[in-house]
Amino acid sequence: GGYEPMMLRRYAEFMNGAHGRPPGQSLQLVAGVAPGPLMDLLGARIWLSWGEGPPDPAWPLRGRAGSAAIYENPGAMARAWLVDHAVVIDTAEERLKVMTGGAFDPRRTVILETTPSGAPPTPGTGSPGAVALVSKAPGEYHLKTDAPKETWLVLAEAWYPGWRAEIDGAPAEVVPADHLIQAVRLPAGRHEVRMFYRSRFLRPGFLVTILVAAGVVLVGRRRRQPAL
Repeated sequence: GGYEPMMLRRYAEFMNGAHGRPPGQSLQLVAGVAPGPLMDLLGARIWLSWGEGPPDPAWPLRGRAGSAAIYENPGAMARAWLVDHAVVIDTAEERLKVMTGGAFDPRRTVILETTPSGAPPTPGTGSPGAVALVSKAPGEYHLKTDAPKETWLVLAEAWYPGWRAEIDGAPAEVVPADHLIQAVRLPAGRHEVRMFYRSRFLRPGFLVTILVAAGVVLVGRRRRQPAL
């Protein structure tokens, strides 16, 4: 598709769902996807269109780049948000079917893969609260939240083993959400949340590399020793 071919399997399944294809189909091209809740979920705010008009008639024109027109999607979601309703769908096919079926609203519901303890069974009538992104760096987010009740903090960042979270300095579990991204169970009140990635394999990889290098050095020294 014109960019790095290595991609997460969940991302490929997600984009297949956005195209209306089976999740397991080989992903050849991600261009030409239609607007919808999945693209809003990823915060796809700027769209390029080549001579076919805006993807949505209500989207404003923001400029042009060569033969392409630049449009802005006003429905694109923020990097992080709060929802007070969680449902569990344990298979990829069913999750993506629900997410692309037209009734799914990621602003009100988060789809999980396993049943968490204490998840609210139904959405509330009021606002679930507010979240502000304080700072962002590669593999790290600092957020402030204010919620009137227990809720879910959803972060539009691809979930992968190694993501961790701290709520007011205390460890919190990061779970896969909406098939591709991630969420954290959030107590009521005001909190500071840090979400960060620490590879589970980096430190063991360094140790193995050091041991192998030391072994090579020792073998080399023994081979250079003169025979008696």
